[in-house]
Amino acid sequence: MRRLSVASLLLLSLFATPCAQAQVRRPAPPRPPAKPRAPHPMRLFFNVGSQAVSPTFSQNLTFQQYVEDGTLKLDRTLSKSVFFDGGFTVRLIGKLEAGAAISYFKDNGAANATASIPHPLYFASPRTATGTVASFQHSDTAVHVLLAWPMQLTRSLELIASGGPTIFETQQTLATGITLSLADEVYPFDTVKLPPVTTAQETEAVPGFNVGADLIWRLSTSRPKTPRSRPHTMGLGFEVRYAHGTKDFSPVGGVVSKVEAGGVQVGGGLRFRF
Repeated sequence: MRRLSVASLLLLSLFATPCAQAQVRRPAPPRPPAKPRAPHPMRLFFNVGSQAVSPTFSQNLTFQQYVEDGTLKLDRTLSKSVFFDGGFTVRLIGKLEAGAAISYFKDNGAANATASIPHPLYFASPRTATGTVASFQHSDTAVHVLLAWPMQLTRSLELIASGGPTIFETQQTLATGITLSLADEVYPFDTVKLPPVTTAQETEAVPGFNVGADLIWRLSTSRPKTPRSRPHTMGLGFEVRYAHGTKDFSPVGGVVSKVEAGGVQVGGGLRFRF
């Protein structure tokens, strides 16, 4: 009987040992540390400045007066007016960034005019009149598509080269003719003053391109609170951009005229990176 009890205890111990081992919980393997996010995948920029170099507008017009053809020529160089600009870029591959910017420029001034007006009494005896035509307006609302490449110069200075296609929405005042009758002139009609010039406001989409450079001085950088958060930076930038496009405008009652959009813009403003 005693031998049976000893054998029973041995048998129970053999089965109890694996069960006890099975109930022991093994510690979970440690989680791998969170990978920090890539810094600064997005940029924002805002600029204000001057259109330092603007295109020259020129228009030649032929009109009928006293059964002969007269001509009218207008010339105007756009002034160095203020422009506004803002946009963004995001990182694509490596250092390459892509984005877009919107800029706005408007200028209003007088155009120089020279007219060759037929004589009311004699054929082939044109008279010359000169003067100015007020309120000749030009404006560009441009959407610039950007491919940008940043280059770190120092710890706080960064240079970004960019370029890409541009679409301008250009509004331009164009001459369509003159308003003159015999009652407006004085005998013997040998001289004439520049008569009123009729105009029309035309708006067209003008394709073009842009290239530029942006020098950024970093002022401050926020420290990330967690490994998954990104540092934010703020700074000041100085930008030079050349954008250009041309298109033929066809005003109602006038002749086709080539209009240039864009120019050299120089400005500066705030820079943000997230």
